[in-house]
Amino acid sequence: MVLTAFGNLSLLITEEVSWESFREQAPGFVNRFGGIELKRIDTPVERIRIVLIKWHPFWLTFEDFPLGRSLDSMIRFFNSVIRDLYRNY
Repeated sequence: MVLTAFGNLSLLITEEVSWESFREQAPGFVNRFGGIELKRIDTPVERIRIVLIKWHPFWLTFEDFPLGRSLDSMIRFFNSVIRDLYRNY
């Protein structure tokens, strides 16, 4: 778990992910926490999902450097959800 420059928390979920596997892994993570996928953003340079977890919006992202799948708080008011997931994940 890291604090971004904007004061939002980012939770590194796993480093065991690739460009291709992110598409398959994302729904499993969202479902595990009773979340909902709102939007998929797949471009030649990024893979992002906008998801609701505990009725709060987050970015679920594929990072190629450092390699990983992370859940990023959209605003710092949702940092408590990230902390809760970190403790219970």
